Amino acid sequence: MIINTEWGAYGDGGELEFIRTRFDVLVDEGTVNPGKQLYEKMISGMYMGELVRVMLVYLAEHGLLFENVSYGPLKASHSFPTKYVSEIEGDIEPDGTRTYDKTHQILEDIGIEDTADHDLQTVAYVCSLVSRRAAELCGAGIATLLNRMQKPSVTASDTVKRNRISPESALVQIRSMTKYSSFSSPPALTPTPLPPPAMWYDIHFGQYLDDWHYQEI
Repeated sequence: MIINTEWGAYGDGGELEFIRTRFDVLVDEGTVNPGKQLYEKMISGMYMGELVRVMLVYLAEHGLLFENVSYGPLKASHSFPTKYVSEIEGDIEPDGTRTYDKTHQILEDIGIEDTADHDLQTVAYVCSLVSRRAAELCGAGIATLLNRMQKPSVTASDTVKRNRISPESALVQIRSMTKYSSFSSPPALTPTPLPPPAMWYDIHFGQYLDDWHYQEI
């Protein structure tokens, strides 16, 4: 028996408000069904690229990205598809070193040229934030389902391979996710190097790091 959980609709009753950011709201407002399928809009490939795009535009508008560089092409909705996020996330050498060649190429393809090194690093960092949050939210959903089923493990199979997922490993993601609800003392999480000025919006907490302290916005 196959049961479609329709878990994409989770959060429509306000359950995800503690973790949604202004960027999630902007993406949601631009969809055909605002206020619906909120969980899906935080984890789905249909929306992750758009989430990255609105974050990049926000950073650029606040002088944290593309200084003296035209970023007009990014202002167009859905101009940064999720495939770009995947390609940038995969821009890693065999030894694990992060490179930015693909990031540079993608920005040029979009129409953003003459970017500085810290621009490339910032774009890649934003992609990593969105990807990691989506993965952790998915992990939380999977762990919840496994616990509900009261099964020690579940096998997901296709014609190529079989993978086993244990509730214990998936619960690690829930522990990571629950920390995001503590807005009073968020952990330090900044890109390296931090682009000037020393202010960085953190998608995890809906706050920014301004000089030496966190402030809510």
